[in-house]
Amino acid sequence: GMVVSSLTNDDAGNIVFAENIPWDSTGDIYAITSLEDPTPKKVATMQNYIYSNVAGNLRAGGDVTKNGVLSMFVDISNYYLACNIVDGVGGDTTYGDFGGAETSTVWNIENACIAPLGASIADGFLATWYGVETLISNESGTWTPISADVFMWDDNNCSISEAVYDGTHYAAVGLGSHFEYSTTGAYLFDLSNGRMIYRYSADSNEFNNAGATADVALVPMQDALLMFYTDLNKGVLACVEIK
Repeated sequence: GMVVSSLTNDDAGNIVFAENIPWDSTGDIYAITSLEDPTPKKVATMQNYIYSNVAGNLRAGGDVTKNGVLSMFVDISNYYLACNIVDGVGGDTTYGDFGGAETSTVWNIENACIAPLGASIADGFLATWYGVETLISNESGTWTPISADVFMWDDNNCSISEAVYDGTHYAAVGLGSHFEYSTTGAYLFDLSNGRMIYRYSADSNEFNNAGATADVALVPMQDALLMFYTDLNKGVLACVEIK
């Protein structure tokens, strides 16, 4: 009976999903561990007590059935929620803000994203949202830009995906079109040096008037890194192979 608002995967390949969590409410997070047995398993319950419309755009790190971490962005107040999972048991919800980082009010939960950098809250996070011109990280304890030389002028920063391929840690940012004339796509960063190494640009005459919603997913294969990107407004679904 739930309405799935977020769908993601963790580092172990589990499919993780949840509803948005309204202000002053709690929400359950579920995982599917195998397509042979697609019964959802509840892995955590998170609380949103930050003044907002909703918390959402779920991301996961580690293995949420064993030891992992969950994160959600909270609109209006520009906070985030996070929850550790230890030995298969979801812990209490932790709240954080973006103090010291460039901020602008994000009214739509799909125009911002925060993603774990590892398998616990202590490993830090990556974040981006409407009005932020690059990917930022608090791995060092302070929110700082991943790259000072990359400016994402597109309208909405909707999603983050990170993965390790061939010994290098990568992160991609997906941007959704807000206006019909917007040119949007995905940026790929090398997290070891903050360098932007690839940009996929999606421009189309088609405009679905569906809201600025986009997603990106990095999938490491044996001989290539695949970057999937989708933009609902532009009707774009793309896969880029990076070797």
